[in-house]
Amino acid sequence: MGTDSIKLFNKTLADEILAMEREPLTRFLVKNLDAFRRKKFCFNAVLLEVDQNGGSVPNVVERLLTEEYTLAELKAEVARLATSLISRKVITGSLFPQIQTLS
Repeated sequence: MGTDSIKLFNKTLADEILAMEREPLTRFLVKNLDAFRRKKFCFNAVLLEVDQNGGSVPNVVERLLTEEYTLAELKAEVARLATSLISRKVITGSLFPQIQTLS
């Protein structure tokens, strides 16, 4: 699989995430939280908040959307992180589990 295929796959996943409403985005985050945790040097506001302050992903998403992010900004951050995990997995083999989409 060449670089062109990776870019197309990442764009597809990013587009899917960017099209999500709040509840599907929250379910996506819950489903993939462990994969996000495995990524070295990962900054993700949801992951940081869950790990530092505890609480459920839905509560963290609610707080972030109320106080720090718009839905579009949060989706963009999640899309960036998720597509970087997929690129790394495709390039290096089985470092990370497959990101689980909702479809």
